[in-house]
Amino acid sequence: MVLDEPVTGLHPADVQVLVDAFDVLLAAGNTVVLAEHDLHLAAAADWLIDMGPGSGEAGGTVLHCGRPDALRPDSGPTAEYLPGLHSQSITA
Repeated sequence: MVLDEPVTGLHPADVQVLVDAFDVLLAAGNTVVLAEHDLHLAAAADWLIDMGPGSGEAGGTVLHCGRPDALRPDSGPTAEYLPGLHSQSITA
């Protein structure tokens, strides 16, 4: 399953409902791929591909590909904010 920005506009409680649905899909052996800007969801991911370092012509470079908790502190804007969210992240 591939989803583009699935949590845009959702209340945080609704985001958790969506994450729970993703867990059901994953437990059944499916793959879930999200294009997402929500950092709480990114912190809860099993695997993160961070693109950047900016948008438009300033983007398109893979800054990180791996576990979110392995994101190098100097890899880009996401790295500045993501580490503090690991302890607050929603379950995935």
